[in-house]
Amino acid sequence: MTHNPYIYITLALLATLLFLYTLVKQKDSKLIFLYFIMAGHTFMFEYVIFTLLDSYVYYPQILQNPFYDSIIGAIVSNGFVIPMVSVSIAAFYVSWKNRFLTAFYIMAIEVLFLSLGIYEHNWYRTVYTGFGVLGAFLIADFWHSTLRGTPGRTARFFSLFIAAYTFKASAQFFASGVFNKFIYTAGWFDNPYRDSIAYATPSAIFCSLILAYTFTYYRKWPALLLSLIFLCLTDYLQYYFGFIQLLEWPLWVYLLLNPATMAFIWLLDKFFFEHHQYKKFALF
Repeated sequence: MTHNPYIYITLALLATLLFLYTLVKQKDSKLIFLYFIMAGHTFMFEYVIFTLLDSYVYYPQILQNPFYDSIIGAIVSNGFVIPMVSVSIAAFYVSWKNRFLTAFYIMAIEVLFLSLGIYEHNWYRTVYTGFGVLGAFLIADFWHSTLRGTPGRTARFFSLFIAAYTFKASAQFFASGVFNKFIYTAGWFDNPYRDSIAYATPSAIFCSLILAYTFTYYRKWPALLLSLIFLCLTDYLQYYFGFIQLLEWPLWVYLLLNPATMAFIWLLDKFFFEHHQYKKFALF
């Protein structure tokens, strides 16, 4: 084994330690919710520039499949480093001077990865990372303030949606890319693995939108059951028409991703929103 996996794993562990330190010092459980929201934002951004526009390539050398291996590298960056650092920045109300310094450090890590040959640009440039990180800090500030206040129902909907997307997209990737249980076939790209990931994201977004909307505006068991049946029927139709190809799982196991996502939203809603008195006329 090369040194590549150890470098990526070390970076993920350092980001996790920073996040855990933030939780211990701030004693605010809403920071966990904020993490899922920030990870969802970075995953959506990564979907556009990495999956669709082929911006760069990671080389963690953890998985044998080159495209899925590159996604593991993207997860380290966009599932650990950027969202966890952003949560800490917002939680500690870090000054803009130190925010620019943090963005510079992250850019320096990227340059180091380039020099080590464990990461490669296609059309992307390191300066874009600096702007992206500063933008993530602003988004984290907004959601941190929203979650700590008295949110409106629109804020509840979008926060549940983005967090649920993080869960569903992650579950899809690990089941498909890491454990090879199924693959999506949209026919959008020649590379079947890139094609699978390109289709997986809209699929996760659709599921998360339906469930978040139902939980926010129709939080009754009949409505939740109907939404779950609708999602399972939609997945069955995708399977029937060949957009989902099951490799090791039977169909009923694949369909369990929907109730699993619903259970995740239910937990978030119960612990972070259930006892709120919402602003009737406020968007956020």
